[in-house]
Amino acid sequence: MATRLSEGERITYKVPVIPRPFGTPRKQASVFWTRKFLTIQSEDIISHIFFSVEGHFATGDEPVSDMWIAENLRQALQTSRMFTQETLPADKTPGELIRCSRARYAAYAEDLRKRYGYRTTDSVFAQALQVVVMLFEDLLVLRATNRRRGGIWVAWESGFVGRRSAGKRILCEPEGKYLRLSPSCTDEELARGVREMLRASRISGKPAYVEPEGA
Repeated sequence: MATRLSEGERITYKVPVIPRPFGTPRKQASVFWTRKFLTIQSEDIISHIFFSVEGHFATGDEPVSDMWIAENLRQALQTSRMFTQETLPADKTPGELIRCSRARYAAYAEDLRKRYGYRTTDSVFAQALQVVVMLFEDLLVLRATNRRRGGIWVAWESGFVGRRSAGKRILCEPEGKYLRLSPSCTDEELARGVREMLRASRISGKPAYVEPEGA
């Protein structure tokens, strides 16, 4: 059984990775949690991941309900878009879409700064946990992340199980940091999956999620 240390935390690998060709269609969203609020952002894929140009986003004061999480996360995923050369809008270049994304994000972050009393937009997410959610045709994937010093969120990498010499090394997902659900899962299952990954997420290697009363 393979293990890998991540900022003092021992990670075990058990579930084999599902191989997907580069460019496999998917939709994507992120859930960010702080002690003050939980916000869900639809994301567009324009070679890289960007705040959605037109997709759904929503912010609720903590604690939010499971129904609120599931409803807004589904809307965020549904309105996420994956752009290719064939699907780009006729009147927009990739660069123009990215500029629109950044402008929309700046307005969104400024609204959060004012609403929750932060000094700067950078400080809005300085102590936030992130869960990345990806929707494929046949699978819904939730990933916990670790916010590292420097302000970036990084998901735990996959690891190998088995001995190289035996030729049986299998690439597997990190146990407890990665969750697979059916796209047709119930709202309760989806919300509980998000909360499970928030518990697994870290800020500089340390847990931060506070369970709502009655959870």
